[in-house]
Amino acid sequence: CQVRATSSVYGTEHPAATPAPQDEFAELLAGLDDLRQRIESDPRLDGTEQAWTACMAESGYAGFARPHEARQSVFDGMAAWRARDEPDPAELAALRGYELALPPVDHRGRETHIEGPRREVAYELEAGFVATHRAELEAYRDRLAGQRPDGPGG
Repeated sequence: CQVRATSSVYGTEHPAATPAPQDEFAELLAGLDDLRQRIESDPRLDGTEQAWTACMAESGYAGFARPHEARQSVFDGMAAWRARDEPDPAELAALRGYELALPPVDHRGRETHIEGPRREVAYELEAGFVATHRAELEAYRDRLAGQRPDGPGG
């Protein structure tokens, strides 16, 4: 859809109207996928969720094993409140207080124990990938921008 829309607005000569051939950059794209997997499985990230769980417990929010459970607890609480035959306004007020208090604690914990460490690992591994594959990345960028590898217009 995006290619057709771009073509209708900018014409078929617009770079986005002619996607880069995947075969030409298959090795680079596979390398990028491998990079993503190496980042996600880097041993330096082992224990980050457990550290987040401990942080949440120390902040008064015990019982979460995984980060998505914090947000889900708000949805579950609201669903349970709505499902009651006679919802209690005081319970709703407490739930709203919980809904407002939990996210900043969750965010700080995620940033400190999950996202911050993940970002550091990603930057390091990505820098190495870019240093090794700079020419291929630039050729891919140029191809996506509608330029030939030997410069604009050939």
